[in-house]
Amino acid sequence: MDQARTPWESIWILEYFIYGCISLYGWSCIFNSIHEESNDFEVSNVARQGLQSGWLPWTTRKMDLKDLQYRMFRQNIPLLCKVALLSISAKLILSKFGTDCLDWSARERLRWKTRFYGIFTFLFILILHGPNILHIFWILGVNYWISEVCASKDGSRFGIAASWAFSCCLILWVAWRHGFEDFQFKSLPLVGPVLGIVDALPVLTAWHDRFPLIMLRMLSFNMDRHWASVSSKQDIPIKTEKSEKEMATQSYKNPEDYNFVWYLIYVCYPPLYIAGPIITFNSFLSSLKGDGVQFSLLQKLLYGARALNCLFLYEVFIHYFYIGAIAQTGWYTHFFANPLRCLQFGLMAVLFLYLKFLCIWRFFRAWALFDDIYPPENMPQCIIATTGVATFWKGWHSSFNKWLVRYVYIPLGGSFKGAKNGVLNVFRRVVNVAVVFTFVAVWHDQTLSLLAWGWLLVICFTPELIVKYYFGLEKYKHFRKTVWYRHLEALGSVLVIVELILANVIGFSTGLKGASKLAIASASSENISAMVSTVIFLFASAQISHEIRRRQASKNRDHKA
Repeated sequence: MDQARTPWESIWILEYFIYGCISLYGWSCIFNSIHEESNDFEVSNVARQGLQSGWLPWTTRKMDLKDLQYRMFRQNIPLLCKVALLSISAKLILSKFGTDCLDWSARERLRWKTRFYGIFTFLFILILHGPNILHIFWILGVNYWISEVCASKDGSRFGIAASWAFSCCLILWVAWRHGFEDFQFKSLPLVGPVLGIVDALPVLTAWHDRFPLIMLRMLSFNMDRHWASVSSKQDIPIKTEKSEKEMATQSYKNPEDYNFVWYLIYVCYPPLYIAGPIITFNSFLSSLKGDGVQFSLLQKLLYGARALNCLFLYEVFIHYFYIGAIAQTGWYTHFFANPLRCLQFGLMAVLFLYLKFLCIWRFFRAWALFDDIYPPENMPQCIIATTGVATFWKGWHSSFNKWLVRYVYIPLGGSFKGAKNGVLNVFRRVVNVAVVFTFVAVWHDQTLSLLAWGWLLVICFTPELIVKYYFGLEKYKHFRKTVWYRHLEALGSVLVIVELILANVIGFSTGLKGASKLAIASASSENISAMVSTVIFLFASAQISHEIRRRQASKNRDHKA
């Protein structure tokens, strides 16, 4: 028999019921408003620049394919599926033949798998980039030589500095020269007559568009190899309190594992080469050897079904909401007279980006999972559930966040836990975060909009760090358990969400100029009621998100116990 609820429990249920109603009503208003704007856009003359005929059987609406990333991905899905099916089938057939007919040992299976991946990876990159494969290989060759310095006893510190200097300078140089697109190999002295043959090979996609991801894998290999070399020379024991998954993916490997063949396969691994997710070298090697976490066939099929479901959901989304076309054609200037509509468009622009990247990353992760390579999930949670910059970044491009923590944030000093001077600790963390987001902005693209995006995220993160430090002190232990602290958290989340909307609109939608006009229009004193209603909606949504996270944290603690 259930126990009777206390008055406080009844009040809590009523409170969150009201929050749920406000949030549901707010989202319905947002969807309806942007849908109406999309209808107006569809019948305008500007619509010809961004809309194409739709395919949904229950509507005659057009679809928004103005976004170049998704348009190219969508056009090549059939080809990518054929390549994935062919490669996975060939690997399974050869593996079955070797195991049943040739009685391969585990070592022989790994040797065969390495050869298969080497041939498949080389052909994949050659077909994609044609003659530009030579640009990739000379860069990878120089970086591998630098990794040899990282692994040496005398030059390890120089090797780490050289790795970062080489990669950072190269990403700027490659972007500036547009991947040396006007370079001809036949113009080289001595070897020109021989290498000039490759100039005639076709090119399907620009290699320099993939170089930012190549750079991350290069640095991952060099850093992991350096740490493996240091641990082997100093006989550093592996921490036994780590989980089996952490032991497989993050522990230091045998220095002999860092050979040139596995390095090339890791950097150019086809399922993750085009868009990610980002996987560390140690984690990739664990999957290649079969030492890491394993997925059953049912789990892979369920994940593939989820990826298809996300793709279908996004297709429906771009039939009813023309966010990309409105942003890129400048139609958003119609919102300036209505600040509430400006904020609604900003929220939908972030949701548009989230769904787009969710489709792309889940497709390629599904391909890797069926190939028995297990990269991390890039979008582990819905972006609507964001409560702060930290939670946003952990749920948006999560694999990149893990890469940054492992190779940038922690080597810079991390969170400086245990530091005696708390204020100095917070200052150091802010400096580290500024370095991280500046790197992220430059890595994405060398534009003013992306730099503004990165620095605005730092501005968003700084108050969050200060408030968390201040209220994390022992004297506020009891206050953190009160209802007032819960409301204070929600208000802080409202401010952060608005800043995140502005940052992502700047970086990935309308740009710096368009976002500034949207912000000025939104802050107009003539529309105070619209601003108040927006704050109430975001406050209710933040309360629900915080409660979900509190329950998840409690569930995780109970699971560990």
